[in-house]
Formats: sequence, structure tokens, C-alpha cells
Amino acid sequence: MQTVLAYTWTPAVICLVAIGLGLLCERVARRRLPAGLLAPAGLALAISLSMAVFRLDGPGWVAAAVLAACAVAGLVLARRDLRARL
Repeated sequence: MQTVLAYTWTPAVICLVAIGLGLLCERVARRRLPAGLLAPAGLALAISLSMAVFRLDGPGWVAAAVLAACAVAGLVLARRDLRARL
């Protein structure tokens, strides 16, 4: 049962975080990205943020917290047109 949950929930959470970070990236850049580029841009931002935390000798839980907070911020800032975008 845990394997099934891992195979279904892990990609869903990663995709949700990537889209949230992509929406935040879009908001910061003040440019509207095509829907197909939200997740890749968010993944690039996730890698950049994680590497910044690790370069400052932060532990993994700090990087996870930063990613989660930024993803939630991106989703909250884009909540008005979120259904139309996805």
C-alpha cells in the first residue's frame, strides 16, 4: 500500500510545488508564462532555491520549508485566475 501511495502522491506533490513556484516566478517577473512552462520554470526555481539554502549550510528541512512556503505564496497570489490557467 505504501508503494502505491508513493507512486501516486509523490509526483502529484512535486507537480503542485513546481506549478506554485512557476506561478510565483511569473508574478516576480511580471510576465505571463504559457501554461506549459509553469512547471519547468517552477522546477528551475526549486533547484535554485534549494541550492541557495544548501550553499548557506542550511539543512534539508529548511530547504523543504522554503520551497513549501514559496509554492504556497505562488498559489495564493494567483488564486483568482488559477482555474483558468490550469
